[in-house]
Amino acid sequence: MFICCVLPNGLITIRPKNYYTTIKPGNCDSGAYYFYWDLDSTLLQVLDSGNFFFRVQACCPAVEGKANHVEVRFYLMPLPNINCDTLTYVATHDTAPTPAKIDTNFIPLSSVMHDINILCPGCVVPGAIAATSFMVRKSLGLQDANNNGFADNGLIKITDTSAWYNNFKPLLQTNFSTYGDSVADYVTIYFQDGDAGGGGGYTYAQMLNNDAKFHFIQVSKNLLKNSAKMGLIPTGITFYVDTNINTSNCYNCGEFKVDTTWSTMAQVTVGVNDLPNYIVQDTDNFLFSFSDTAADVTYINNANNTYTDSIYPFTSINANQRYRLKVNYIECKTFDAINKGSTQTAVDVTHKMAINNEATFSGIKQTDMSHDVYPNNLAAVYAAGWSFIAQQGFDTVNQTFANTYSWWCQQNGTIHYGVSTDKYVDGFQNFSTTVACGAVATINETVRSADGLFDAFPFEYKPPSLFFGQTNYTIPSGLTVDSVKQQNVYQQVGGTYQATPKDTAIAFNIAGNTITINQSNALPFACVPDSDAASFLANNIAFAGDVHVNKKYNYYMSTDSCNLTILDPDACASIAFTDTIDIPCLDVASCAIHDTVCNSNTYSDTLFFQTHLQTAILPTIYKPVTDSVCFLVAMSNIEDSISPGGFLFIYIPSALQYFFSNWHFTNAQNQIVYATNGIIPVSQILGINKTDTITLCAYMNSCLTADTTRFKIYTGLDCSGYPADSDAVMQSCDLDSVEITLQKANPFFIHRRQSK
Repeated sequence: MFICCVLPNGLITIRPKNYYTTIKPGNCDSGAYYFYWDLDSTLLQVLDSGNFFFRVQACCPAVEGKANHVEVRFYLMPLPNINCDTLTYVATHDTAPTPAKIDTNFIPLSSVMHDINILCPGCVVPGAIAATSFMVRKSLGLQDANNNGFADNGLIKITDTSAWYNNFKPLLQTNFSTYGDSVADYVTIYFQDGDAGGGGGYTYAQMLNNDAKFHFIQVSKNLLKNSAKMGLIPTGITFYVDTNINTSNCYNCGEFKVDTTWSTMAQVTVGVNDLPNYIVQDTDNFLFSFSDTAADVTYINNANNTYTDSIYPFTSINANQRYRLKVNYIECKTFDAINKGSTQTAVDVTHKMAINNEATFSGIKQTDMSHDVYPNNLAAVYAAGWSFIAQQGFDTVNQTFANTYSWWCQQNGTIHYGVSTDKYVDGFQNFSTTVACGAVATINETVRSADGLFDAFPFEYKPPSLFFGQTNYTIPSGLTVDSVKQQNVYQQVGGTYQATPKDTAIAFNIAGNTITINQSNALPFACVPDSDAASFLANNIAFAGDVHVNKKYNYYMSTDSCNLTILDPDACASIAFTDTIDIPCLDVASCAIHDTVCNSNTYSDTLFFQTHLQTAILPTIYKPVTDSVCFLVAMSNIEDSISPGGFLFIYIPSALQYFFSNWHFTNAQNQIVYATNGIIPVSQILGINKTDTITLCAYMNSCLTADTTRFKIYTGLDCSGYPADSDAVMQSCDLDSVEITLQKANPFFIHRRQSK
């Protein structure tokens, strides 16, 4: 057991002093095993930046085929003393202590668990052993040696040939990948010959003596739930044939982590254009075929052969051979994390994809892996009606025998983890506070990389590989769109938000009731090094690190109908996402598949455009004593209204125009607004529970004839605009009136007389 960690002086591998329950090598005993480390200053840093490696070994044949549950739990225990838990340390290294078992004084930290399926090796007939396999991510981000979410200065891409990579390799999570990544899948296969001795089997040599030859090796890769979660698409393969003759000529054997003393006989490199010739199936089960027959398109020595050994060239499938297959994929599907949009754990953001590898030999190309069960011992050969020697009642083994079955010996599996890139749309509808009789749909579009309590890509600057491509918004019935404004928001993990200016009007296309926005106008990501981190945080530069990327649109809509009810369950905002392949600091594959997200539940709100206008005037009784009069008019959209009102106006009836002229008021911009056809425009919007108060003035045209004269003035709201005349006034959405009483002032006469 050892630990890798990053300390201030760089990456180190340590084997700290530890105490553990005695483990007897070779025993296949289940149970709980305890390991203890003293948290000195070095190990305290390991808790922050460490990887713990435990090695386990399968026991055969007692548990063959049984799923074995393995769980690792970490606890923090108090310092042992006489008043607490006791733990007897001894001076010698790696000596079992006398520990207390896990109890209530132990603080649980974390746990991880797996089920391991054990397959024990061995066959007594010829077959293929899928011996080792693994899948790794090949596309890497930028170096982030201090793991702070910013790239190292210089924006240096991680390459698997650099010294930096070799130093930090144990800390990079290459068994995790996400949308847009390039992934490589490796499997090594051995030709396992049979046993003609006392094991009850037969050998490939016996088959060859009867002209029963294997002409095809086929490799099945069953990627469980790949199409539903990760969408791995093959882009190329490399296939090697090795022989166990040691010539120190093993091509790329280190990449497969296998014995390098073998000699490579042939290498086949297949690009994306020829790949369909080699894949029999292309669903979650990829079946790759290779042949030693020149007539077949998968002939190992055809034009795709990029290496043939001059001393030991490949001629046919045979015993004492090893086969290596590397499949390159691009990951072109995303999946939503559990607890999307909130704090997440490792389980929430990952998908564990099990990969099962099986290789078979046959005389012909099989179209799937549901082949007949091959005779896996000599007794089964006879039971199937075959015999290696001519005898009555049996068919003699020949090429038909080799063509009828597929021979395999041992499967092998591995696990790779897909990491969610959340993408979603949410928002709400509300009444506009700036548009008369209008609504605003605020739509948030989000791309979110895995974060929260789990750092999927430590020591890499690796932003999400998705961005917003095109947005379509379905306008609710009864509304028209006046403008669309956007705000880009970038959130750095840890709570720091950066945003572009609000209310930036953008262009949009409209067809029918659908608005389309091409999001190529989005701000580009910034690849931020440590040296620019402070200025980035201060100057609103778009940050593409371990982030949420949020894009907000405000759709400003209006209506010219009074008291309109809007209920549209089909109103929807959908986003087609695309690849961020134009970001200079990223190594992102271009996928042909782009998911679309549509959320209609948020936009099925019911909006009732309904106001309640109430008007008050002071004074209500007026005795004009000069040639001008002024009133204080207060117009309110009172509490029981449910929407703002539009186009507030005052209407002066013609009867009042006989006695008074030049009705007017001075607005907030210090402009004098006069009546036209008796209609005075006051404001374009009157909010819920809001009041507009103005001083309304006019000039007297003639004296009052009666002692008391009563008149009405009207106030109104209308979604379609200010009314043009008295008839339009009466058709307004909301109309109120207030009465004014005019009384004659007491007349008096002043006579002055001056003597000469």
